[in-house]
Amino acid sequence: MASLSIHGMKGSTCTRRILATAEETGAPYKFVLVDGMKGEHKQPEYLEKNHPFGRIPFINHGDLHVYESWACTRYIAEVYDKTGTFYPKDPKVRAIAEQWISVLQSYYPAEKIVYELYFNQFTKTPTNQENLKKADTELKSTLAILDKHFAK
Repeated sequence: MASLSIHGMKGSTCTRRILATAEETGAPYKFVLVDGMKGEHKQPEYLEKNHPFGRIPFINHGDLHVYESWACTRYIAEVYDKTGTFYPKDPKVRAIAEQWISVLQSYYPAEKIVYELYFNQFTKTPTNQENLKKADTELKSTLAILDKHFAK
């Protein structure tokens, strides 16, 4: 099988999502640092070749190139999760898994909080307290719904 390479920054929540999926599914991979602190992901060659929106992470697997962490995790799970315990094979069970993945994509603002509290320090951007407060409120609301659902 072709080798899988995961390109990103280990401090990035999106990169960590892909790395966790690779680890959980037993996918052999090579990690390649993209130094966002140096702006590597904003360079013209990177934009042309790797991610047209200038973001990280992305993966390469043989001749396949995929960006956007959720797409990358789904692909890795599909290829490497042979048991179907990480990414269900049954369409009905998978639909429910996809539902909760969509909830995380749409309603879980942890990445906004990480950006405000972590990445802003590197770009010397002041923390936007209004954005942080809004994300905190949204996170608490989402977690309350998740707690209620999964307590059943």
